[in-house]
Parts: sequence; structure tokens; C-alpha cells
Amino acid sequence: MTGGCGPVLNATGTVTVTPGNTVSAASSTPTLCINTILTNITHTTTGATGIGAPTGLPAGVTAAWATNTITISGTPTASGTFNYTIPLTGGCGSVNATGTISVSATPTTAAAGSDQALCNVTTATLAGNTAVVGTGGWSVVSGSAVVTTPSSPTSGVTGLTIGAASTLRWTISNGGCTASTNDVLINVSPLPTITLGSSPSVTTGTTTANLPYSATSGSPNEYTINFDAAAEAQGFVEVAYATNNLTASPIILTVPGSAIVSVYNATITVRNSTTGCVGIPSALTVQVTATLPVVTAVSIPNTAMKIGDLVTATITVNSNTEAFTLGTSSIGGFTLGSLVKSNNTTYTAQFTITAGGTDVAAGSSIPLSVILTGVAGSNAPFTTAISQAADPIDANGPTATINQSGGQTDPASISPVSFTIVFNQAINPSTFTNADITLGGTASGQSVSSLTTSDNITWT
Repeated sequence: MTGGCGPVLNATGTVTVTPGNTVSAASSTPTLCINTILTNITHTTTGATGIGAPTGLPAGVTAAWATNTITISGTPTASGTFNYTIPLTGGCGSVNATGTISVSATPTTAAAGSDQALCNVTTATLAGNTAVVGTGGWSVVSGSAVVTTPSSPTSGVTGLTIGAASTLRWTISNGGCTASTNDVLINVSPLPTITLGSSPSVTTGTTTANLPYSATSGSPNEYTINFDAAAEAQGFVEVAYATNNLTASPIILTVPGSAIVSVYNATITVRNSTTGCVGIPSALTVQVTATLPVVTAVSIPNTAMKIGDLVTATITVNSNTEAFTLGTSSIGGFTLGSLVKSNNTTYTAQFTITAGGTDVAAGSSIPLSVILTGVAGSNAPFTTAISQAADPIDANGPTATINQSGGQTDPASISPVSFTIVFNQAINPSTFTNADITLGGTASGQSVSSLTTSDNITWT
């Protein structure tokens, strides 16, 4: 001190200068997925002796200070963008540590839709799910597919190859979370085909027909046949798909035995039961043609026949749906007529025993000639004779010579008058009686009192 009296005095003291607080920038500005452990974020401080209460940190994350370092750690349980502030304490000045933590919500689980099995196409439509959280996008894993709108879950697809598969991936991603992916397989199969051979032609009465085929593609293993109304009206029955019913060529078609002569229309469709692909229907026909009548037998009742008798003959033929007509035919020389069809194998016809025909003894062969006519023409005459034990034909009436018996005057005036009748053939005494003789002339009105014979030829 100066001035005044006395010794020199000095004023002394201590001035302490405290440095201002500082804090470094955050060691990282992370983006991570919710419920994922946070990689520690650090801030380096000077001057501070601690930190105050942080604000803005996501739930599950905390901050601590030690040895001039702020450490932020934990597992965020909330999503969003979090701008945090951590005040320093102690030292000089008001300084805050600040930073940003981005927490992403878990993305929607990706679902690419069911695998698609398609037939003979080059385009498709995808069926992914909507990304409620995150952003979705399609990518091609393999194959020739081209996604027209990659960000759309239901995008179209072009460029598919028939006979090949493409794999596409639907990815939903969101920030720091692991993306969710799911794949869909699109397999395009070709249509199954067969090459039909000639449509079958069968004769009436035939019950099956062979439909040949070759050159299959697309692995067909089943078929169906649809007949038109006209065919069904004749008894054709549609064929439904059945397990592996397409066997080796030919396909055996069922033909109604009663089907009339005609051309019947149908379509055949094949499919591959594994891929589900169905081919394009192919037209086919089944032609039923006429056959010549085939007579296999002719029979008549095994009984005697005489003038005036109407005899019914039975004609047996090979089964045929046609109704034949009768050509020029005869049995025993008598004209056959009045043909009637009983069924597909049997007809009847009739003939009358007329006077002057040829007699046939019982047990002898009766000649015949039977001709039937159908759409295809006539059969060669059927000429197998009939031979039965009890079927004589008597087509000629007997002749007789009648004379008054010897020893009687002519004219006779006595009673009874005796006559001798001599026939040209034996007369059956069981059927020739008094009543069969009619008297005329001066004997008109008289009756025959007796009729005897010893040899069935001469009668008195």
C-alpha cells in the first residue's frame, strides 16, 4: 500500500477460474428396430460433473454420466424419431448434449400369396398382402417373369414361359428392421393334347369301337366324351373323367347295340389331373353302318300240312337293329309273305298250302329259299332245307273212280245200292267218314249207310 505512515503493506488473495462446460456431438445417430438392443451412444464432456434429467429418449433407453462421458444405452420399446436433450450439471454454463435416435416399427409380415398353377398363359396377377407397416416391393428370384408394378402387392406379371416356373419375392421393409420376405411360385403348364386317328366305323349290332390316338403332349391322363342329343337318343352314354382312364391307344368306345344306321357326333377332351390343365375339345364321330342280313335258320311247326293251311315260319338272323324286308322267298315251293320283325334276331313269315303244289312225305326234306333285304342289300338265298319227322305236306287232293258194285244192274232199283270207290292214294280211315260223301243225281238226298276198306285205297 502506498501513502500514509508506517511500513509498506500488500493486499493478497486467490482468483479461481473455472472452465466452461463442453460436450461433444453424439458418437452415432442410429436407426434401429424396436425392441432391438441399442448400440451405446456416447458424448464426451468437459467441465461438467454430472447430467440432469434427459428428455426425448425413447422408452427403454437411459443415459448415464461417468468419467466425463455420457453413455446412452438400452432397448427401445417405442418407435418413432426421438430428438433427445441431456443437460450437463456442474461446471460453468448451461450446456446440453443432444442427438437423434430413430426407432423403426416391425414391418408387416410379408405374404406373397398361394403358389399359382396356371395353364397355357404368359401373364398372371400377384396376390401379396398390403404393407400396413413398412414398404412392399416385388423382385424376381428366378424365371422369366416381369413385374409390371413392383410396389403393388397385386401387380401384374408378364413374360411367363409356358412349361416353366418363375419364383417372385414380396419384401416388406421398414427402416432399421429386418425386412420380411415371402416367395410365390408361378408354374405355367402347357395344355394337354392328343392327336386323334380316324373316327371309327362299325356295323349295326356292334357294341364297341376303337378310337386311335397318338402324339400326346402336356401329359394327359384322363378324358371325357360328350355325345350330342341325337347320339344320346340312340343310347350313347357320355364318359366322365376318371382316374387315369386315358390308357394306351386306342380308346375303347361303347356303342349301343340298338343304334340305327347313322353318323353320331361327339367331342373328346383330355386333361392332366396333376396340373389341372384341360385341353381343347376335339370333334369325333362314330359311324354305324348297315350290314347284309344274315339268315341262320328257318323253321316251321313239326306238324302235317294240307291244302288251305296257313303256316307260320320263324326266321332267325344275326342280331341287327334294322327292320328287313322280304325278298322273293318260298318254303316247299309255296310263296312266303307277311314278314314281321319280332326282335333283332327273329322274324316271322307265312305261306299257304295251295292245291297243285309239291307233296312232301313226313321226315323228308322241305326245300326253301329265303331272302331278306336291308339298307346294305340282300343276303344270298338261305336254302338249308327243313327236315322233321312229322311235317308232311299234302298239296294234292286224291282222285277216285266210282263204279256200281258188280252183280247190280245199272241203274239199280234195289236198296241198298253198293258202290266201289278206288282212290289214287291211301285215304286215312280215321278222317274219311260217311259224312264226307255227298250223293247227287237220282240219289240226291240219300245218305251213305256204311263205308269200309281193307287197304285204304279201295272203299265200298
